Amino acid sequence: MSNLSPQQLPSTWDSVAESYTANIAPVFERYADDALKIVSPDKRVLDVATGPGTLALIAAARGHEVTAIDFAPSMLERLEAEARRRHCALKVSVGDGTALPLPDAAFDDAFSMFGLIFFPDRVKGFSELKRVVRPGGQVLISSWAPFERIPFFAAFYEALMNMFPMPGGAPKPVLSTPEDCLREFREAGFIDVQVHERAHAFEAVSFDAYWSWFPAACAPLSAMGKNLGDKYPAVLDELKKRIKSQLGAGPLRVEMPALLTCGTRP
Repeated sequence: MSNLSPQQLPSTWDSVAESYTANIAPVFERYADDALKIVSPDKRVLDVATGPGTLALIAAARGHEVTAIDFAPSMLERLEAEARRRHCALKVSVGDGTALPLPDAAFDDAFSMFGLIFFPDRVKGFSELKRVVRPGGQVLISSWAPFERIPFFAAFYEALMNMFPMPGGAPKPVLSTPEDCLREFREAGFIDVQVHERAHAFEAVSFDAYWSWFPAACAPLSAMGKNLGDKYPAVLDELKKRIKSQLGAGPLRVEMPALLTCGTRP
């Protein structure tokens, strides 16, 4: 476990589940709707690394038989609560996306919305998704465009690296180019692979309004807070000042281009 990054640990996502569900899930629903339009799933749908269930809830409301899996129990608790509120029927299970507790060919289509990109072993993640869909079934994965195309995250990581230099610099998103997506899907054995770009935005009346919830929903900052202890508030305040100096006081619009890649199991 020591070799895993904070974003590969269930405890990190448990710690941000409340703010993530309240503030990030509503925007992520737009990507989920995009994904369901691209694939047009059949009856049995699997959502891996479901988080608060943005895609799972939409699919269930449309009459699909949905199974949602995540390794963070607190995320699933919020998904179940929201499913009850919406009167949606779905199956929820704690599970590892690289070792799914599911039989072969059990689903018509499978999704991982901004989930597989954090797996410590993407090859296993792809293999498991392919295993559990039937021949002819589709798999769709979403991933972020390069951070230089997302001004907020470019400013965020620039400020963070200036404060805490790391060997190799800022982390880079995986599957961030169409070429990378096509290659990894094809290496996993999928055919008819297609990459679709979609972009949606977080909007706030001011930078301060956006920042009022962002740290509590951000997995890397949650992990930093645990490591820094009493020093964290001062560090967070300095980080805010540096990012705000680049982006301005607002109003703020955080455009988030993403790649939605789908492929078919032969």
